[in-house]
Amino acid sequence: MWRLAVVTLKMGEFTTPDGELRGETQDKLSLIFVKCEEGWRITHGHNTVIDPNAQPFDPVNSGWSG
Repeated sequence: MWRLAVVTLKMGEFTTPDGELRGETQDKLSLIFVKCEEGWRITHGHNTVIDPNAQPFDPVNSGWSG
């Protein structure tokens, strides 16, 4: 048995360990869970940074039809 979760999250500004400043982003995280004897385990994950310049053209959330 498996389950899929898709989460939209915001990541605040932060500094990487090597000193690079990263700005705030909005991301879409997809995770696949599989049930095993020990419980649910994450078997795959993928993160996509949402491009704010492309956001107005998202056909699902904006009503944009091309």
